[in-house]
Amino acid sequence: MRQRKPLVEAQRDNWLYLRDGRRVGFLACGDAFGWPVFYCHGFPGSRLEVLLADRIAAQKGIRLIGVDRPGYGLSDDCPGRSLGDWADDVAELADRIGIARFSVLGASGGGPYAVACACRLRDRLLAVGIVCGLAPITVRGTLRGMSGFNRFGLRLAAAAPLLVKPFFLPIAALLKHRPQWVLSSIARRAGQPDRRVLSRPEIRETMCGSFREAMRMGLFGAVRDAVLYSRAWGLHLSEVTLPVNLWHGEKDRIVPPAMGRWLAASIPGCRARFYPEEGHFSLIMNRMDAIIDHIRA
Repeated sequence: MRQRKPLVEAQRDNWLYLRDGRRVGFLACGDAFGWPVFYCHGFPGSRLEVLLADRIAAQKGIRLIGVDRPGYGLSDDCPGRSLGDWADDVAELADRIGIARFSVLGASGGGPYAVACACRLRDRLLAVGIVCGLAPITVRGTLRGMSGFNRFGLRLAAAAPLLVKPFFLPIAALLKHRPQWVLSSIARRAGQPDRRVLSRPEIRETMCGSFREAMRMGLFGAVRDAVLYSRAWGLHLSEVTLPVNLWHGEKDRIVPPAMGRWLAASIPGCRARFYPEEGHFSLIMNRMDAIIDHIRA
C-alpha cells in the first residue's frame, strides 16, 4: 500500500521561478496523489483560498493547487499582463511540478482566468469549473444586480484606470492590517445567505489570511486585475471545446447572476446551475462538495 508523505507543496510559502525569471507562489492541499486541479483565486485573494476546500478535496481524491496571480502573495508582478497570459503561467507551473493533464477551477474574480485556461489550454485540460465567476463588464447588462461599491470600482477602472491605484490604496491597507473589518463590511453589503457563512470562525480565519497574503507584494496585482476586468477580455469563448461547469447563486450581490447567465450562454455546451437561495460565499461553501464531485468526474 502506498504511504502518504507530506509534500513540499503543502507548505504555505512555496514557489518556483518561471522561464522569464518571475517567481510564482502556489499551495497544494487535499489528496497528494489525487487528480490535479489548479485553482484561480478571487479578487483580491491568494493561493490560501484553497484551504477552504482542503478537507473535501482530500475526501474526494483531488489535489487542489492554489496559485498566486502576478502581484499577489508570493508571485512577482507582471506589468502589461493579459488574461490570456495566465494560461501560459499555469501551463509552465504544471510542467515544472510534473503534471501533464489537469483541470481548472476559478471562483469569483478567478472566473475570467479559468475561462482563459479553457480557451488557451484545450489540449491539456479535462474540465473547467467556474463558481460565481465575473463576466466582461463591457457587455450590456452584466453589472445589473451588483453592489454599488463593486460596480463603482469596475466603472472607475474602465473610465479612468490611472485612478484605480489611489482609489485602492486605503482598501489595500485595510486588507493587510484589518482584514476582519473588510470581511465584516463585505458581509454587511451581501445578502443573508452570505452573512451566515461569513460568520463562521473557520471561514473568517481563512479568508482574512488570504486577504493579508494578497497584499504581501503591495497592491499591484489587485490594480492590474481591476483594469483587466473592466476591458474586453480578448478571449474567444465560442472556441471552447472542453467540458465547462458553472455554478452561480441567484442572491449573489458580489458577482450578480446576470454575469453567470452571460457566461453560460457564451460558452458552448456549458453546464450551468443556478441556486435560488444561495449568494456568493454561501454557494462556494455550501455546494463545495458537489463542485468537487463534478470536477472529479
